[in-house]
Amino acid sequence: MLVINMPNNILQILKTPSLKNRKKDIDLLTLATSQANRKSKKLPLSLAQQQIWLDQQLHPQSPHLTTGGLGFINGPLELSLFEQTVAKMVNENDGLRLLPLTDGTQILIEHWQEDLLEYHDFSQQEDSEQAIVQWWDNTYPSAIPLDGIHKPWHIYLIKSTPERYCIAMKYHHIMIDGFSTALAMNTMSVIYTELARAKLKITEEPLPLPAIYANGQTQYQQYITESQAYLQSKACAADEKYWLNLFKQLPEPLLEAKYQCNNKAQGSLPNAFNHYHHIAVQDYHFFQETAKNQKATTYHLFIVAICIYFSRIYNKQEVVIGVPVLNRSGKKYKSTLGMFVVIMPLKVYVEPDATTESLIEQVVATLRASYRHARYPASMLGQKLGMVASGKDRFFDITVSFEATNYSAHYLNAPTSEPRHTFGD
Repeated sequence: MLVINMPNNILQILKTPSLKNRKKDIDLLTLATSQANRKSKKLPLSLAQQQIWLDQQLHPQSPHLTTGGLGFINGPLELSLFEQTVAKMVNENDGLRLLPLTDGTQILIEHWQEDLLEYHDFSQQEDSEQAIVQWWDNTYPSAIPLDGIHKPWHIYLIKSTPERYCIAMKYHHIMIDGFSTALAMNTMSVIYTELARAKLKITEEPLPLPAIYANGQTQYQQYITESQAYLQSKACAADEKYWLNLFKQLPEPLLEAKYQCNNKAQGSLPNAFNHYHHIAVQDYHFFQETAKNQKATTYHLFIVAICIYFSRIYNKQEVVIGVPVLNRSGKKYKSTLGMFVVIMPLKVYVEPDATTESLIEQVVATLRASYRHARYPASMLGQKLGMVASGKDRFFDITVSFEATNYSAHYLNAPTSEPRHTFGD
């Protein structure tokens, strides 16, 4: 049974609506959204959003920019309070009220015409945990359209037992990055706890707040304004000079195309193959200690390992990969929901006599120098170097993302567990 939470009531859907009724609902939603659009001021996309927009335009039907995550709450939960929680978070964070339009701009929605929370009850299933896994595997892969009508994100609450719930988020990457996934998950715990304590009139000291959560003080519109102003700034000119000095020409492709992609003509991509490899705790601690002795991090260590691998496989002494940068200006935007991440090119020289230690030193030094110029979009660098004219649709073939995010939180007294971040398909 599917239960969808509406702003003022809970609508229980016991069977799939007819195609006629579904079309009617879509027409009404389109009309309501169009009326809201006419009253709203158009905003440009931020630079970070523009990179995602361009990527999606190259592959309009592809779900590779769908991202999200899920986690579990181990304790009782009140559905009506959780519905209020989501509504409050959306109201207080403008990043969740931005609607991308088909012309590459966006508007700020005052109130969504769609449901903010989708609720599923699998507690009557023989194996509710497996039912949740199957539901997510079926729900997550579908693309989120940037049609200027539907909100580009979904929040789900799934009941496994009266003492265990799953929270899941699915969104288009143009709206939210990986760091914001953790912010949103933790923010919901803060709001829910506040609402529950007020309702139950609890006066004793609450449990500690999560390490990160969105406080609503700095809104995403401020970042949009700043990123647009950056394009006309001296800093942008200096950054462009830095990257053009580092890349005199487009890097050679790292991967070789062995098969013809039939999906490309339809504006799509082949499905991703997701492989999960779990590193033993003792091995990870060894990596941490090794990196620490080199005055580096495990992230640097993994980058070096990947560069060594592809250098040997393809017999290349120059490896160029993409590395994500949080791009949140120190503490200023660390509590703001939205899309900030930019992908920065990293060039690593793997000489025949290079050692792991020397490569770590090189990566650390190069990243330290490049981070100062990370705001400059790789797509703009590609344009300067004639990427489109050369028939390429990307600056680098591989992106290495390493995230260690704190999802530890409590919904009143119920702790969260088993966070899982998913990206693309």
